[in-house]
Amino acid sequence: MAYAALAIDEFQGSGAGQLFGPVAKALAQTDARKMSAKLAEFEAVLRQANAEGAMMLNRIRSSVSAKLNVLEKASADGLHLDIRSLGERLNAVEREDAAEIDSLLKELGPLSKQARQVSPDLAHFLKVVKEDIEAYKEAYINERRSVRARLRKMEERASRMPKDRGKIEKATKLYSEALSQAFGYAKLTKIDVQTEGDLPVYVMKIQVSPALYRDAKQLVSLERKAEEIIESKDPSLVGFLAIQYEPMTSAAT
Repeated sequence: MAYAALAIDEFQGSGAGQLFGPVAKALAQTDARKMSAKLAEFEAVLRQANAEGAMMLNRIRSSVSAKLNVLEKASADGLHLDIRSLGERLNAVEREDAAEIDSLLKELGPLSKQARQVSPDLAHFLKVVKEDIEAYKEAYINERRSVRARLRKMEERASRMPKDRGKIEKATKLYSEALSQAFGYAKLTKIDVQTEGDLPVYVMKIQVSPALYRDAKQLVSLERKAEEIIESKDPSLVGFLAIQYEPMTSAAT
């Protein structure tokens, strides 16, 4: 049985360029001799960047954790996921992010030399800017290490699971049999994998006759009969799949 792909958004970059780019560019475009007068202004911008950075890391952590929870549950249910491809996407995002951060630090390089000749306070501030960018980069990398570790565990568990023993495979087979018995004829088209919060939701799409599709009362009655069949064979699978009906087209009959 083919399953629709589990939609997981691209992994988000650290946002370091968005956070620290303005202060780095403003510093790079200001003459070092005039910069001391604007030091308080630059310090305020840096404080804001650090505060927003902490919030952004929390948002990234929360978002990715929710996505990984979905993947882990789906994988444990027996859904075959391309974990390696997800890891490659994560690596690509990290490479782009590292290049962006290196570019920011490079912009500040020439300015640091000038600052040491102009003012100790200014030189210290530029050192702090670099340290803050590096610290943010390290926090982001640490977060990604934990993501990669969870992906590895998923891949290891999936490799040990027999392909025909997952819960979703058992449910698909049992639901198909029960619906066929209850309805007389019902055609399984596909299983959609959706998300609700941090859980996967499996939706079995079934084609029925146009007349039955329009008869909501009869649909409910037959579905209840199918659920009784499922419960008699494996109570743990009752409600495991959501069912969505579609009218059968003339080409499918």
